[in-house]
Amino acid sequence: MNCFTIIIPTHNRHDYLRRNLCYLNTFENFFDIVVLDSSNEEFIYLNEFECRIKYRHSPGLNFYGKFFDIKKFIETEYVLICADDDFVILESVLEIIKYLDKNREYGSGQGVSQSFFLNKNNKLSKFNTYNNMVEDYINDDSSSNRILHFMKNYIYPTHYSVIRTTIFIKIFDKLSSQDNIFLYYSQLYEFLLPLYLIIESKHFVHNIFYYAREIIFNSSGHLIITVDEVITNKKYKNDYNIFLSSVSEYLSRIENINLNDARKIIEEAIQVYVYCFLPEFHKLKILKKIFYKKKIIHIVFFLYRIILKIITKIKLDRLFHLRIKNLIRQYSYISENNKSEEKYWSLIEMFILKHSSS
Repeated sequence: MNCFTIIIPTHNRHDYLRRNLCYLNTFENFFDIVVLDSSNEEFIYLNEFECRIKYRHSPGLNFYGKFFDIKKFIETEYVLICADDDFVILESVLEIIKYLDKNREYGSGQGVSQSFFLNKNNKLSKFNTYNNMVEDYINDDSSSNRILHFMKNYIYPTHYSVIRTTIFIKIFDKLSSQDNIFLYYSQLYEFLLPLYLIIESKHFVHNIFYYAREIIFNSSGHLIITVDEVITNKKYKNDYNIFLSSVSEYLSRIENINLNDARKIIEEAIQVYVYCFLPEFHKLKILKKIFYKKKIIHIVFFLYRIILKIITKIKLDRLFHLRIKNLIRQYSYISENNKSEEKYWSLIEMFILKHSSS
């Protein structure tokens, strides 16, 4: 039996899926592959890989909905999710599994992610978008304390961790069955899996190259409604309450604490995240206090948000279009002379070039 399963959720991006499967197909058969496809049409290249993958086509389902009854597809001790446009470093996965085997108190672990894009010279520009991502151990015995630790350092793409199958199935049985369609393109939706995972068990990050992420304009990660928008906009109040109830109930059950106490912890964790990563939100609260008595808060508040949105749009346009090269300097470039990672990047580049020209 293989030691881990790679699950690839995909939606209307079969070219990326095919590229990923071609990459994985170059390795020996020591892992299983499951594809959960919610695309409008079935994967037309299925016959190229059908002897290697388990495939389920469920048109129209949201991300978590695709994982219904997922235990039927998993026969391994460990699982990891891989985005259809990304590349997982399999040797690093085995290193993570080795640590999990020796440290049974941890339920999940991961390495460091690096990002890339294909530049105008048909070469990969590689950089670290997670500059602050360092070796870390979220190992408090209390789920509540682990959540606060995690949200204070929310730079880990924990969605793509190696996870013990028992924990994975338990989480996705819950997430795939509940009505979590709320705010599909919001950070609340993004937070569900990481928070459930940290509530369930201890987590670690090792300083090894683990995952290569392609920067793609209009990818779902760049179209989300941010947490500060959800908190301040009344039209999202119901969605925010559904999110709080979902995570609070899970925390209350796992840690055996009062539901109201669990909700306060989740609210505090969200505030910790906002304070650390969205300082503009706190500037808005200060402005509100200053201008409230002058009765012009609504104008100031409104104008400030409009300006922030314009600035954000300009930055995104610059990042993913003509001036990408200049803006990308804010990140830490990865040395071309890093011999330990060169073989991985060479293989990834080969597949990027091959499939970008096909």
